[in-house]
Amino acid sequence: MKTHLTSPPAHAVHEIQASDGSTLTVRDWGEPGQPPVVFHHGLPAGGLKVPGGWAALGELPCRVITFDRPGFSGTPPRPGRSVSSAAAWSEAIADALSLGRFAVMGTSGGGPYAAAAAALLPDRVSRLCISVGVGPPDVEGFDIRDHVMPQTRAEIDLVRRGEPALRRYVDEALAQGAPLEPWLSQIAEPDVEVLSRAEVRFEEQAAGPDWLTQSPEGWIDDDLALVARPWGFDLATIVAPTVLLYGRQDILVPPAHGEAYQQAIPHADLFVLDGAGHWMRDYEPEALRWLIADSLEAPDFVL
Repeated sequence: MKTHLTSPPAHAVHEIQASDGSTLTVRDWGEPGQPPVVFHHGLPAGGLKVPGGWAALGELPCRVITFDRPGFSGTPPRPGRSVSSAAAWSEAIADALSLGRFAVMGTSGGGPYAAAAAALLPDRVSRLCISVGVGPPDVEGFDIRDHVMPQTRAEIDLVRRGEPALRRYVDEALAQGAPLEPWLSQIAEPDVEVLSRAEVRFEEQAAGPDWLTQSPEGWIDDDLALVARPWGFDLATIVAPTVLLYGRQDILVPPAHGEAYQQAIPHADLFVLDGAGHWMRDYEPEALRWLIADSLEAPDFVL
């Protein structure tokens, strides 16, 4: 029987300076000596979110390291940042924590940032998992606007109109007190089931207020970085073994995004799971096992 935690397990918190000037709030969920995985959270979210949930941390022989992107939770905003900034953040974390080589994972809006770390730090990143990651905008035949919910399409249109329009939209959404409700009210049954679990509710209730501690700047800068600014790297330069994980019933980031990544990263393995939506909680522990497979001598990703 799985343990249900009602508060985050013990972990170390660090303030780490990156080369781009960002001061990152980093959470270290594990022990030195365990194989490390640097996790890039979704949008909007923060470093209290961990793949597989809090209880999974004690069941896997790995050291998961999460952090707040600039503008979220404890990390001050860094206006003008790009997706490629994730390389400086990941490298600073690895250097400060003496990680050497490490795996990276990103979920939803964090997927592109994990890809950036893998592309720009080929000598440091051992493996890459993009879970329901927002797709790359410059892949031929793929338009992010064509594969998302109407609310997301409208948000993308505002991003493309410019920061003032986007800022008004985000401010209005936050003023309503439940900014994600228009999306959550339409999610598929697999996601409804996951979010109904007691342990997931506890974690979501803790993480929700946390990512807004700082300001709306993280949300705004993520939108601008993902849609309006060049990502700043070439996905084709990724050499790390790569797994792309998507849910067939995901209406937030549908599998077409994974297909776009596979087109750009030919050696990547794409898994589209029939019974899954956007919340991949039940599959994330297996993704973590695969990410540390160099240490466990289990090279294949199997569900």
